[in-house]
Amino acid sequence: MRSSRRKKKVRIKWGRFILSLFVLCAVVLAGLLFWPLPDKPAENTNTAEPPENTVPEPPVQTEFSLRFRCVGDIMAHERNYIAARQADGSYSFADTYVYVEKYLKNADMTLGNFETTFSGSTKYSSFPRFNSPEALATDSRAAGINIALFANNHMLDTGVAGARNTVKVLRENGFDAVVGARAETTEDRSAVVDVKGVKVGIVSFGYETRIVNGHRTMNGSTMAADAPDYINCFRYDNGHVYKEHLDNILNEIKWCKDNGAELVICYFHWGTEYKSTPDNADKELARLCAEAGADMIFASHPHIMQAIDVIEVEVPYPAEPEPQPAAEPEPQPEPAKEEEKESWIIRLRKAFGLIKEEAQPEPQPEPEPEPQPEPEPKPTSWTKTVPVFYSMGNFISNQRYETLRGGSAAESRAARWTERGMIANVDLVYNRQTGEVTYTDISCIPTYVDRDDLHGTPYKFAIIPLLDDLPNNPMLKRTGRVQRAQDALKAITEFLGEQYIFKGTT
Repeated sequence: MRSSRRKKKVRIKWGRFILSLFVLCAVVLAGLLFWPLPDKPAENTNTAEPPENTVPEPPVQTEFSLRFRCVGDIMAHERNYIAARQADGSYSFADTYVYVEKYLKNADMTLGNFETTFSGSTKYSSFPRFNSPEALATDSRAAGINIALFANNHMLDTGVAGARNTVKVLRENGFDAVVGARAETTEDRSAVVDVKGVKVGIVSFGYETRIVNGHRTMNGSTMAADAPDYINCFRYDNGHVYKEHLDNILNEIKWCKDNGAELVICYFHWGTEYKSTPDNADKELARLCAEAGADMIFASHPHIMQAIDVIEVEVPYPAEPEPQPAAEPEPQPEPAKEEEKESWIIRLRKAFGLIKEEAQPEPQPEPEPEPQPEPEPKPTSWTKTVPVFYSMGNFISNQRYETLRGGSAAESRAARWTERGMIANVDLVYNRQTGEVTYTDISCIPTYVDRDDLHGTPYKFAIIPLLDDLPNNPMLKRTGRVQRAQDALKAITEFLGEQYIFKGTT
């Protein structure tokens, strides 16, 4: 009996085991068939390392706003340097500039022509052989003139040695460049100066007089044989600039360009004294210089002002660099791709009909591109408007109504105009990328030279900017010449045109 009971107990356990095993298999099979599959992880295609924190580079400047100013002839007649003599025997011309220096300093570059020499000798002299105290250079620089032009018909008044010493004196007084003559034949005849990051070339020439007995002359006197080696000068020939000298001028413009100049300024000492209109030869020279690359032209010599004009020239855009073929990268072996195998669970579900094969869409024909309009051809050139100041007149001198009214007919007619001058003003925007120059203002600040000759000697001189409050100017109040200055402003405005009168403050 004990044996039969034991056998019955074993049979009952195997039955339960088989039933449990069946239920477990059913649950596992149901899970395999119906349990949601995990999402397939997205492939990480970005294998590059995250960039380090770097400071972004500042944008490259392509446009530059610049202001250029230029004054006419700086002269020192005897009355001028006597007035500058101080009690201790030294000289100071600071009073001459006291009212006008704010205009000279409010520019990125201010140029002025010295129509005198600094020979090193203290035996000072005036017309017809100018030799001035060096304080004139010192005080002109302190007043705001930073480019010294030395190109005129008086540059050989104290000989070649005096001209060379004048260049040295101007350099010693801190001018950024001295143009028009040189102290040594190994030096350049022109200059390239950095102005707020823009390279500006400066070319300066004065005229010489005719050939006499086979010799070149300046101001009617025979030039030393070596003078042309040190000074920039040109001669007229039958109503035109002499061909060889014209080539010299154009070559200096080219020299500036070849030495990195992005803008070029030309200054000329030309024209006919006391004549209010430019000569045809000067207009021709101005056009040739503009076509050769000059961006503005300043001039003086007639002792009175002449017109302000503009010359339009077509300038080609810089050639675009030809695209260079990119270097082909070296072929890299592609990493072996493991064939993606279908899991057994997917195959199982497909066997039971729980997953159906997706039908592949039939390829659709690509739509034809819409016709695009042809791009307009890019312009190959732009029109540059080059300002020309044919004569800025005297900036400082003793020429005036009182000294010239009894002279020649030409001097008498021009007497009042010799005391009137201008500060030429050119505001522009230069685009380095295209080479374009946009002139935002072409104008002048009219000036008048007042002389205090009513309170004993020595006389006192001052350049009066005519756009200031004239009735309250101390010098004009002392001399009683407010009306004379106002008349000068009116005459200059009528002569040049309202559009060429500076509209700013300083």
